[in-house]
Amino acid sequence: MRNESINETYKTELATILSSVDFIEAENSVKRIPHKQKDNKFTKYFRNFKFFFNKLSDFSGSKVNLFSKNILEKCEIIEIRSWQVEQAITMFNSLNSDGMPLLDADIISAQLYSEAEKLNQSEKFGEEWKNLLDVINILDSQKIADIDTILMQYMYINRARRKEYLSDKGSIDVTTPGLRRYYTEINKQILSEPLPLCEELLEIAECWLKIKDYPIIKLLLKFNANIKLYLSGYLSRYTAEEITEAKIKGICECLLRLFTVLELVDIGYSNSKFKTFLFAENIKLVDKNIDISEIEFDFSKHITRSWRTDDIQNEALEYDKNILVFLNEYLFRKSNGAEFVLAEKCEIEHIMPASGKNRPQIRLDADISDEGEFLSFMNKLGNKILLEESINKSIGNEWFRTKIQTSVTDKSGYKDSKYAVAAALVEEYKEKMKPYWLKDDISNATNKIAQRILEFVF
Repeated sequence: MRNESINETYKTELATILSSVDFIEAENSVKRIPHKQKDNKFTKYFRNFKFFFNKLSDFSGSKVNLFSKNILEKCEIIEIRSWQVEQAITMFNSLNSDGMPLLDADIISAQLYSEAEKLNQSEKFGEEWKNLLDVINILDSQKIADIDTILMQYMYINRARRKEYLSDKGSIDVTTPGLRRYYTEINKQILSEPLPLCEELLEIAECWLKIKDYPIIKLLLKFNANIKLYLSGYLSRYTAEEITEAKIKGICECLLRLFTVLELVDIGYSNSKFKTFLFAENIKLVDKNIDISEIEFDFSKHITRSWRTDDIQNEALEYDKNILVFLNEYLFRKSNGAEFVLAEKCEIEHIMPASGKNRPQIRLDADISDEGEFLSFMNKLGNKILLEESINKSIGNEWFRTKIQTSVTDKSGYKDSKYAVAAALVEEYKEKMKPYWLKDDISNATNKIAQRILEFVF
């Protein structure tokens, strides 16, 4: 029942379950994971226990007896020991061929622990690794980073610092090794110093912990996940204590501009206009001697040389997804000198509703002739805004005039929203007795948003 794994967060969970008198005591005694709902708030230990408890509860006494005898008489427990990490991993993978494979982090941490033992640092390393996992568990619960993500970010940082992918002639090789190969084959010396590596990994994780609630970071994380790799490169210039939102705003906006283009165009992240450029720029991002103004200039020059303004504007006018609705709120607030805010629970609101019993009449009121035209207008940027979840649920698929004018105790409307675009709509239409949201309104709003995005990107 004793668990000595450095990667196990809930080491006492099995003992807690087995020492409980009954199911109720076990359920009340086990750990609960923050920010998780229903059964997901329990550890896998308890969820597995609950599965078997429920299965056995459906059995008759004789069937429970038979099940128990099968376990006791037909199952074997074999203990296998190894004092060599590589051998242990090989044996485990062989025996576990039908089970869950070892994660890269499992293998890397085992190698680190082995090196720590050789240096008589195993106890200190165990403490530091636990501190790292404690921070990562918080990040993972909010879908920001897990241990493999942090190891990946350190690999990108280290390769950029050492210019490992830059040839003598200045060309960039974007081929990236897998985590396990990088740490255990290509750069074995990294694992020979377990405590310094653990400290660097912890610093990356603590930087994310520091910035995760900054509104601009919440916006950034709506975009392509690869954005984290390059932001972490810039973060490596600082300790968590040194970071402020003002210090990272410049690089965040650079990344936002480029990844906005990625969101709009029909080429992917692996295209040289994105990946090759970012690999080259990462060498500057990790270098604290290079001023942010030089990096900002690089991004501006690259975007201007790589794309035409007309093409990006046309893409924005035809855009029908949701990420840029968040960006529009940010840019609208910025243009008015206001602070950007992103609520924990916010939703995309279709001003002209996407569904509902009033839809046919709303379509006619909007001066839209047929269903095909209605669908094309419904998903344009100009027809979408951010709203708090509670308000969005309250107004449902109501008429535009109801959304604009309603604000009573049992029903909220745009008036009650903290989002700037919603508030601006209220201000614009509040004097009209029967305000309508027409297809021309959607077109005008879309044109303004496309122009706003264009000015930001270029």
